[in-house]
Amino acid sequence: MLLIGPSLGAGTLNPIVVIALIISSITWALGSLYSSKIQLPVSIFASSGMIMLSGGLMLLIVSIMLGEYRNLGCCKFLVNL
Repeated sequence: MLLIGPSLGAGTLNPIVVIALIISSITWALGSLYSSKIQLPVSIFASSGMIMLSGGLMLLIVSIMLGEYRNLGCCKFLVNL
């Protein structure tokens, strides 16, 4: 409940966030059921790697669409030398 309503005492929930959490839970469950039934052509480690890469790619696409790259500066990655 912390993710969808950090201020539950106020009684307000963002419906978009609630719907997104419900849809993500449903798709995770469906993906888990589907992945247990299909025959994977590669090893479990390669499958896990492909899942992580595709998830990272999806997050990258969403972050670009939301414009999060505007707050990204190369100085945040550099360590004081």
